[in-house]
Order: sequence, then C-alpha cells, then structure tokens
Amino acid sequence: IGRPLDTRYYLVLFVTGLLTSLGHCVGMCGGIIVAYAMQQRQGRPGRPWQLSGPFVRYHAGRLTGYAILGAGFALLGSLAAQVIGPVADVQAWIALLAGGLMVVLGLGLVGVLPTRRWVEGIGLGHWVTNTMRRLLAARSWRGQFGLGLANGFLPCGPVSATALAGPALNVQSVLPGVLAMLAFGLGTVPALLVLGYGASTLNVRLRGRLFRLAAVLVTLVGVQLMLRGLAALGVAPHLVIGPVMVW
Repeated sequence: IGRPLDTRYYLVLFVTGLLTSLGHCVGMCGGIIVAYAMQQRQGRPGRPWQLSGPFVRYHAGRLTGYAILGAGFALLGSLAAQVIGPVADVQAWIALLAGGLMVVLGLGLVGVLPTRRWVEGIGLGHWVTNTMRRLLAARSWRGQFGLGLANGFLPCGPVSATALAGPALNVQSVLPGVLAMLAFGLGTVPALLVLGYGASTLNVRLRGRLFRLAAVLVTLVGVQLMLRGLAALGVAPHLVIGPVMVW
C-alpha cells in the first residue's frame, strides 16, 4: 500500500478535475475568471489572444497552490507515520480514514450531505476572496501569479477531497500528494481557459450532470482507498485483475 501513486490514479484524478471544472468550477470560480479577464482586457480591445500570458501566470499560481496543499497533506501523513508507526499499519489506517472522508465529501458534492457547504464556508475563504479581489487588476506577473496562488487555497469540496488521495497511498514521500493535486488541477484548466476567453457554451443542466459524475468518481476512489486499507490490515482480501492490483 505504500508504493508510489499509480499512473492510473493520475488519469482518474485528471478526468475528475476535468468533469469537476465543467460542472463546479465554472459555476464557483466563473465570476472570478470573467472579472479577471475583463480587467486584463482593458486597453487590449479586440485581441483576446493577448490574455494568454495573464491566464498562464494565473493558472501557474493556482496549480502551485494545489501542489502546496498536496505536499502539506502528505507531510501530515508522513508525520503521523513517524510518530505512531509502524508505517504499514499507519498507511492502512490513513487509507481507511482518507477513503472514508472522500466518500463523505463525494456524497456532499451531490447534496446528499452538507459537507460541501461546511468546507466552502470556513473563515479562510473570506480572507482568500478579499486577497483575490485586490489582485484582479494586477498587470505584473507577481500579481497575476499571486491571484492564482490565492485561488488555489480557496476552500473547495472537490479540492479537499483530492488532497486526501496522496497521503492515503504513500506516507513515505510527499511526491504522490503533489502529483495527485497537479493531475486534478491540470484537469480543471481547459474549461476555465475556455470560460476566460468567453467561449463557454455548456448549459446549467449539462454542467450539473458532469459535476455529479465527478462526485461519483471521488466517491469511488474513496471506496477503493478504504478497501485497500482493509486489505492491508488483513480484514479483506486484495483484488488483483491481471497485472493490476485494484486494492
């Protein structure tokens, strides 16, 4: 269970980010992206491609924020393993806990539980939002990168769920946590770029369906992590299909 994060997880998290962005990020962060684009378009009429630089710097900052979150969660898992030990048992219990939280958050994303409101309503969000408002009109790369970095720390249910994946799979390295968040973050970039360029055409009903699909993926990953933890503790058998260990 302590091996590095499997490439298949990166793909699942990337797809989860893509679906989440179409269903959730466009709605939650859409206003920020549109306001940022409008501020950056001032003095650049009729040349939308000139927004490419500001968008790249903004998303680079956002992905950096996600990577920091992933590293932070991974470090917490590593600290728990060092304090409690042995590593294998701690890894199994972290997988169970993280998987359970992902299932709860996944159910919250579709409104079955109020966890989404709890995560996105914590006090940190107000500070981050105020910081972002101050940076919307920034023209320097530092300001634009800082805007994205602040956005990366905006309390968000899907981001919180994804941040649990890395330490649940490996407590001996921060790399899985960082890569998990980067995979998810990269999946959110295309839809937000399209929205920023003003070409978003997805209707509300389709966005809702895609977001529910993303929530199902989050829940399934959580279930799989729980089963992996149970298998590591010897409570449940491992499931291996050909060369692939499912859990």
